[in-house]
Amino acid sequence: LKLQFLQERIEAFDISNISGEHTVASLVSWFQGKPDKAAYRKFKIKTVEGPNDFASMQEVMTRCYRRRKEEGKPLPQLILIDGGKGQLAMAWRALQEIGITEHEVDLIGFAKGRSEKKKKLPRHDEKDVEYVVKLHQKNPIRMQQKTQAIYLLKNIRDEAHRVAITFHRQQRKKAFLHSELEDLPGIGKERRKSLLQHFG
Repeated sequence: LKLQFLQERIEAFDISNISGEHTVASLVSWFQGKPDKAAYRKFKIKTVEGPNDFASMQEVMTRCYRRRKEEGKPLPQLILIDGGKGQLAMAWRALQEIGITEHEVDLIGFAKGRSEKKKKLPRHDEKDVEYVVKLHQKNPIRMQQKTQAIYLLKNIRDEAHRVAITFHRQQRKKAFLHSELEDLPGIGKERRKSLLQHFG
């Protein structure tokens, strides 16, 4: 991929929601090729209404890396975005707004689909194409299958997706329990606890 830095730490984000409800984000971190779960982070999206993954990604990246810049904490060597040119452009805009330059961190998009629109692939092969998009590079890079590089990128992307979905389900469950029990007259915190303990 001809990246600038040795990829000691790689971080990836993912957004999860259903029709814009209970939108959350995950940040997963890989250190020296392995997941560093102590560095994982979860975020509730605060400023975006409705199903807007682009704006949600911009919010969470701004919140995460602005704080690090203010506290003088190190950035990862690589930030991995799940998506193509549109998602990459939004992520790059977020970094620019907080003063992070392309000389401080590598940023790539990792997407599934056709790597070249004009070149037709065999029907059975189209779904297996994974490609990387880079800043200031017109053509995406089609990744070779069954290599350590693509296994690593897939694992990171899939883990970010898993963490985001799990957190989203937790938030949705909390909202459901609140609306069903606490909104009933005479049902307070203790009564709700007793009902849940008794009925499950």
